[in-house]
Amino acid sequence: MSYEVEHNIPSPPPQSQSQSHQRVHRPDLSTFFSTLDLVSTADTQNAHATPMPADMRAVFLTLSDAFRSMRNESGGGLLDVLIESLEADAERPPREVQGVSDGFLD
Repeated sequence: MSYEVEHNIPSPPPQSQSQSHQRVHRPDLSTFFSTLDLVSTADTQNAHATPMPADMRAVFLTLSDAFRSMRNESGGGLLDVLIESLEADAERPPREVQGVSDGFLD
């Protein structure tokens, strides 16, 4: 039994084939944002804390995967360049996440 049937939701009217191709799939970025939380050092008490290189690599790769799924639907171009850049950064992850200086925050 489907969700629509269980909750008594009427089925949408059938769309023509041209209308169904116009619908763009949006990638789920929840994994990206959860891995981004892993590399954030804003909430730590240790001033010298740095994210793990494997976590930094995961951030770059999850975002490149999202861009790859978008590229498959819309073609290449700028997304190809962004994917290559992210994958190169994943091979050489930075030792720390760059942010603003303490003087900027004061």
